[in-house]
Amino acid sequence: MVQQLAQTRIITLIAMLAALANILSLPFLTIPLVIGPVNSTVHFTQLPIFLSGILAGPWAGFITGAIGGLYMSYSTGIPFIIGGLGILGLMTGVFAHKLQLHPAVALGLAWCVQAPYVFVTDYLWFISTLAS
Repeated sequence: MVQQLAQTRIITLIAMLAALANILSLPFLTIPLVIGPVNSTVHFTQLPIFLSGILAGPWAGFITGAIGGLYMSYSTGIPFIIGGLGILGLMTGVFAHKLQLHPAVALGLAWCVQAPYVFVTDYLWFISTLAS
């Protein structure tokens, strides 16, 4: 009974944080960033994903990241966002929950693990869309 209650709490936490991650990626909650000819935005989608990995572990972080990236992936048309945010949550959970590292260190290391995935997929995505 106690274990079932704990699982219910984790599932509820994942659902709430994944919903918050999707909400935080809405355009009116982003900060525009213009550097010369490049237009981009700063968003806070990663915050609930980090929190999920830190509080509930790697798999909760992964699920939160994957579900939390659905809106951003749909709105930008880039399908790789879901995988990248899933990796971010998973690795945050591994570093913070399993290896017991300080949360700030876990966030930095998780970002370092996710960065090559983002670089490769973004590069491939933009090259393939420019070629079309």
